[in-house]
Amino acid sequence: MSSRYFLGLLGHPLGHSYSPLIHQTLLELAGLKGDYKLFDYTLTDLEAGAISKMIMSGVHGFNVTIPYKVLLHDKLAALTPSAKRIGAVNTVFRVDVQDEISLIGHNTDSSGFYKSLRPETQSHLGGGHALVLGGGGSARAILAALLFEAEQPVHQVTLVMRSPQKGIELLSRWQDWLAERGVNAPLYIVSPDTLKDTTLQSVDVVINCTPVGMHPEPNASPLDLNQIQYLPQNAHVIDLIYNPQETALMQLATAHGCPVVQNGLGMLIHQAIDAFNTWTKLPAEAHWYTEVERCLLTSLQ
Repeated sequence: MSSRYFLGLLGHPLGHSYSPLIHQTLLELAGLKGDYKLFDYTLTDLEAGAISKMIMSGVHGFNVTIPYKVLLHDKLAALTPSAKRIGAVNTVFRVDVQDEISLIGHNTDSSGFYKSLRPETQSHLGGGHALVLGGGGSARAILAALLFEAEQPVHQVTLVMRSPQKGIELLSRWQDWLAERGVNAPLYIVSPDTLKDTTLQSVDVVINCTPVGMHPEPNASPLDLNQIQYLPQNAHVIDLIYNPQETALMQLATAHGCPVVQNGLGMLIHQAIDAFNTWTKLPAEAHWYTEVERCLLTSLQ
């Protein structure tokens, strides 16, 4: 491997991304030389061989974001178990064997999410009922974390999706994997309109995987005040949104008395550190998280 790392982020449109800040910080903390570039490529660019050009230019690995996470999962010949389970790729690394270059699709979202949870939330999830809001790639990563990353998987998952019919294939895939692992955790899919109060009353942890509450509508919440009132007061609430740092959902949960309320900044950092480890093979040091968090909080202010 070259003494200088060439890394990047593939997506379109990328706009403002915190990935360069995170990974340049990690390179400095690890004492490595390198660059992290934004690869803002259209689908036409990809069809014209943009990824091959990236590889030929010497890129060692890259992150993947919207809208290419599922596309890369379907196109890459080699996938790690995490990427297969989630059905999406957020990290790609290269393996060079003689004159052959292979691209391996990986996903660090599930491990990043689980590592971001406080110990009391991890314990609270074990054998509990998780309510997951959203059915996209982030929600699938969260399912993987709840069912495969956790030392003790959840007892039940209710997935709230706008189009429950789209979740039928997802349900089938996950039930097969759960059966292979010997996990008995029923998965239910409901629409926001059919989410019942009785379901909310039995929830231990709520995880928002939707963009509801992000800029430019920071006052929006995927659960309204009336629904929050039905949650047990010992329910934990995690919102994957990190900008704003305190979403409307988090404010409602705090006012309700929920003991643990957190945003997605920890997941953002942990999944990035896991990707960095995948590329460099260097184990993360404890202070890396703290330093990256400090840089991000300064940038988010």
